[in-house]
Amino acid sequence: MINPLPKIDSLRLILPRNKVSINTEHPEFLRQLTTINEDGEILGSKVSNSYRLHSNPCSAHYLHATTIIDGIAQEVIKVGFSSKTLKEKYFDGINAENIHTIYDFIIAENVIDFSKETFLSARVVDVDICLDITLKDSNVREVVKHAKRLSIKHKETNSNAFTKAENVGIEWGNRNKVGKSYKKKQFLKYYAKGIELKNNSVKFYDAYIKTNPVNDYINENKLLRVETTIKNSAHWKTYGIEIRALEDLLNLNLNDCKEIFKRPLNHYLV
Repeated sequence: MINPLPKIDSLRLILPRNKVSINTEHPEFLRQLTTINEDGEILGSKVSNSYRLHSNPCSAHYLHATTIIDGIAQEVIKVGFSSKTLKEKYFDGINAENIHTIYDFIIAENVIDFSKETFLSARVVDVDICLDITLKDSNVREVVKHAKRLSIKHKETNSNAFTKAENVGIEWGNRNKVGKSYKKKQFLKYYAKGIELKNNSVKFYDAYIKTNPVNDYINENKLLRVETTIKNSAHWKTYGIEIRALEDLLNLNLNDCKEIFKRPLNHYLV
């Protein structure tokens, strides 16, 4: 059975560079990469500041950057990961019970190394929280059609519906353009999770979902995923919630946080 309660789907961690060891033998991350044409001519050379193993749909994303923390520019390593790292347990979402599995997976990728304490105390941003709802008397296409009809026209956050055979859903706002308008631009999306998995996450679906008999019903247009993004600690505070580190997030009871879905819903829909 798919977990029907609010759950964490993905997030990014910001780790202080001085608490992270870089694998100096890694073939790509923070290495000088040179582009050469077929004649052997050097076209360009640059340091690869980001890395993800694209052949593995569960892989985390690693980024070396400088960011402002508490008003001070700091060198950091950003690590982004999703519940796909849990493989067959994808629909459980990220939680305190399985976070050790994710930590072990990241360490096993052998890109960077850091302690569990550093992991749990890392600053957390861009948290995607979702609900999976199995519809009975309707389907996702009907929900999208109805939501489009009820959408309020806003200057910068109009609804965007998509109804192609391989991608069905509707979204409001833009994950990357929220700024500090947390109450008016919070990203919200409704979509057919089964259709999305089968068409846009084919490699992952075939390897970990398709082969699991209990997930047969997600092939239908009945599994509605509701997804929203909380950008940072300031965004959390608009809900009266103090979240800074990963440990804070894992200790949060999302069942008591339904307002993070209700507020953007009331803003975008009649």
